[in-house]
Amino acid sequence: MLVISQISKRYGDSPALASTDLQVSTGETLVLIGPSGCGKSTLLRLIAGLIQPDAGSITFEGSQLSSENIFQIRQRMGYVIQEGGLFPHLSVRDNVTVMARYLRRDARWIDSRLNELTQLVQLPAEMLKRFPAELSGGQRQRVSLMRALMLEPDLLLLDEPLGALDPMIRYELQQELKAIFSQLCKTVIMVTHDIAEAAFFGQTLVLMRDGHIIQAGPFKELAQTPAEPFVERFISAQREPMAQLIEALK
Repeated sequence: MLVISQISKRYGDSPALASTDLQVSTGETLVLIGPSGCGKSTLLRLIAGLIQPDAGSITFEGSQLSSENIFQIRQRMGYVIQEGGLFPHLSVRDNVTVMARYLRRDARWIDSRLNELTQLVQLPAEMLKRFPAELSGGQRQRVSLMRALMLEPDLLLLDEPLGALDPMIRYELQQELKAIFSQLCKTVIMVTHDIAEAAFFGQTLVLMRDGHIIQAGPFKELAQTPAEPFVERFISAQREPMAQLIEALK
């Protein structure tokens, strides 16, 4: 579905992403992980066409992204950011349907699609009249997911979608999101810094550092055959504190 070829990006004198190659298969869930500033969110924004690369190309479903076609191609991508990114002055209904209305989709189709999505994410229909400030963090993320799915995209992009939630709500939404991914058979690219979350969602994990891909593969492969010491350190840095806490509580 997606072919990234020698993509790079700089901000002034600072390289955000070194020359990068990556392929994503249809129906795959791929998770970009790594420490802050490693380039994972930059790569996601490049895929979404929100920023332009300095070099290289991105081909989506056979079409190379360009300034001429990005608006049309972006309609086949759903994008969810941390904390939802909802418009505060719009109701839930208007937030979810904003692009469909802009594109002048049939009103009956919009209502039918809205009904499907409220059932999919388990959002009570009466909340469609509320505004983002009247929702919990978990509810806002459900609405953000509905908005991303409204136009029935082929590719779903999620940038730290659960990072701002408390642990219990985060756990519940992890279970629900994984079920939704399975039900819809969507191609998904997710950004997270949490290795446990990456392992839970991802068929393929792509570990990045300083704008470079260090290793890509299933979690088991990264854990058992790390490409370099950084891979082992990154996994252990998140795994050991929890193991120590569990041991201390015995």
